[in-house]
Amino acid sequence: MGLAVAVLLLGAAVWTLVRDREQLTATWESVRTGPWWLLTLWLLLPGANWVFSSRLAWALLRPQPLIDPDEAAHQPTLTKSETYEVIGAAWLANLLPLRAGLVSRLFYHKAVNHIPVGTTVRSVFVSMVLGLVASVMLALISGVLLWAGAAPATTLLALAAPYPLLLLIGAASPVGDRGSIWTGGFGRWRLWDAIAARYADSVCWMARYWVAFALVGAPISIAHAAVFAAVSQLVMLVPIPGNAIGLREWVIALIGPLLPAWLGVEQGQLTQQACLAADLTNRAAEVLMTVVIGSACGGLVTQRLRFRLS
Repeated sequence: MGLAVAVLLLGAAVWTLVRDREQLTATWESVRTGPWWLLTLWLLLPGANWVFSSRLAWALLRPQPLIDPDEAAHQPTLTKSETYEVIGAAWLANLLPLRAGLVSRLFYHKAVNHIPVGTTVRSVFVSMVLGLVASVMLALISGVLLWAGAAPATTLLALAAPYPLLLLIGAASPVGDRGSIWTGGFGRWRLWDAIAARYADSVCWMARYWVAFALVGAPISIAHAAVFAAVSQLVMLVPIPGNAIGLREWVIALIGPLLPAWLGVEQGQLTQQACLAADLTNRAAEVLMTVVIGSACGGLVTQRLRFRLS
């Protein structure tokens, strides 16, 4: 059912854009003649999402350091490189219905890494909450930068600064902390590292929207891009295959024209067609990198399974 809905919504988005020949022609010309560095960012930023999503999973599920020798046998066997491979393979599998990537992660971690299913499920819910926190942080920082009229260099520095700061706080937190019900059962040192990764992931999403709109000839401000990034994170919680494929494009297209011009749109109010064109452009790079990274990671995970089961 979810797959059928996704196909219908995506098809409707593509048909709406194709029907508007003027917008389609303008979009193609803008992308074709776009600067090389924008095209490079368009292609590589989805890969950065995979990197930080993997760091988020590693922060929450990695083995507990500095433990008693008696507890060593009960520790997870998960490694950092394995985390990247599993997340990449799950990323590709999530293009299938029923959150196949998430379900496969649950069983893989249980069977191979000795991580209880409940722990992995808790890590997913904690990641969602941290995503909301990161989106609020990003929106506040972007709003202040817009209000202050910050220069590009200042903007980049201000957006990047929270990441190393959060990592430093995590490094200074006691690793003996086993967490509580208020932290989802995860130690605070894990949560600080996790929120750092989640924030960086949100910044990547913001950059992706900024790049996508620039490529289709409808430049937006970082504040506008931050709103789109936050909304996309909420929409992708809906259990539709491929990160809410089809639904995300329509939500962005519906809210884009409603956002106030004072957020900093450079060419006046956004149109629905421009928003559809931008998120479809965004989606194209995402699907391409999902297939490339997911296929490579899936092959590596398969090799790990063969080695461990032999």
